[in-house]
Amino acid sequence: MEDVSKRIARLTPEQRRLLRLKLKGAAPDAPKASGIPRREVSTPCPVSANQEWLWSVDRLTGGNPAWNVFTGGAFSGPLDVAVLERCLNEIIKRHEVLRTTLRDDGGRLAQHIAPALKIELPVIDLRDVPEAEREAEVKRLTTEQYRQVFDLAAGPLVRPALYRLAADEHRLLVVMHHTVTDWVSFMLLNKEMVTLYQAFLEGSGPTLPELPIQYGDYAVWERGWLGGEAAAAQLSYWRRQLKDAPACVRLPLDRPRPPVQTVRGARHPVTFTPETSEALRALTQQENVTLFITLLTALYVLLHRHAGGQEDIVVGTPVIGRKPPETQNLIGLFLNHLALRADLTGNPSFRELLGRVRRTVVDGYAHQELPFGAVVKELLPEPDPSRNPFFQVMFFFLAVPTIVRFSSLTLRNFEAYGETARYDLLVSVWDRGESIGGFFEYNTALFERATAARLAADYEALVDEIVSDPDRRLSDLSAGRPDVQSSECQP
Repeated sequence: MEDVSKRIARLTPEQRRLLRLKLKGAAPDAPKASGIPRREVSTPCPVSANQEWLWSVDRLTGGNPAWNVFTGGAFSGPLDVAVLERCLNEIIKRHEVLRTTLRDDGGRLAQHIAPALKIELPVIDLRDVPEAEREAEVKRLTTEQYRQVFDLAAGPLVRPALYRLAADEHRLLVVMHHTVTDWVSFMLLNKEMVTLYQAFLEGSGPTLPELPIQYGDYAVWERGWLGGEAAAAQLSYWRRQLKDAPACVRLPLDRPRPPVQTVRGARHPVTFTPETSEALRALTQQENVTLFITLLTALYVLLHRHAGGQEDIVVGTPVIGRKPPETQNLIGLFLNHLALRADLTGNPSFRELLGRVRRTVVDGYAHQELPFGAVVKELLPEPDPSRNPFFQVMFFFLAVPTIVRFSSLTLRNFEAYGETARYDLLVSVWDRGESIGGFFEYNTALFERATAARLAADYEALVDEIVSDPDRRLSDLSAGRPDVQSSECQP
């Protein structure tokens, strides 16, 4: 059995806070229950702040697939397709956000919720494709499905497909627009799908508990919260935190930045050996931080070195954003983004920088309730269409989902990619248990493949060097010294 301390070290700061409260016997959200009421008028209703921001991004770029997201899985075993389709439709019936479209009603953006929506689950049979080519064909077809642009006003914003590789081997891909879902929502959808599938297969009805609210209720409540003192205090924090922040990370670009942000992307893998992964966990535990903070700090060092010694760097990271207890089992866009600004002045050691980043992360998490869309609206009323606001580098850390077995089926993780990029650079790292790895996703309008490969290799080498001697100062690190000049932030 894995050592408990190692499992704790992999938790994010938010997860560790919840664990401490649980061990103390406290209900994490009970002291500050939000009491989100049901709204009086069902539709149309206001959009949430982050829905409004993503809608404006969609309008600014003329519609793009970068904010398409997906869930699904690889099914092994005898799958009843009709039952699976029934499960998806029951989930759509249960969560009204999945029946929602976003429309501009004469200058007022609103959610329009269809009273009913029934979707068909198309089955693409690939059994006539030579067996050795089937996985490649699935990859090609899912990439096409992923890249299809959603019409936010017309909908629907949910698009499923099932790919049959053999009688007992299927791949399910459910693509949605990010305005109606997030990462936790995908876990909820998969959990509900498993529960419903077993119930329907056994001939019983839906067995899921009633939801206390719907996403529209949350959006109405959020609008009221944004006008209150708590939101004003958090806005003051982000105003101070992002005052005079650099417009970009001065990474050397291979091509000039287009006047309007493009979204074509590619990925390059990054992998740490089991030995380096174990050393990362040991350093993390020694410094009483998390793997998220340790690897984020290493990313700041990489960017510092490739950006000509830039000492003021902002990196984005997502947080769950589900503090109100009513939202815990609700599908919808609750995920929030934090702009974490690191101070690398004074040529610190990695250990010293780790402490600085830890304080930045803790402070950011303490002010995570203000939606990123509200921060952008208040601090950048006229955002630059050529780049993401406040940060162009995103860091994402998570644990790999486990395998689920139910009703003679095995459900495994299924990776799909639409060859898109929301940022200049996204560094996504997973903890696989025995080792740690992930990928560098890069915008192909800005970077060549060789540049992304060099960044990924330098990140691996920097981490190796850091874990061997965390007291070495940044200037003394030998890994990650670029042979090109950094770029200036282009207007």
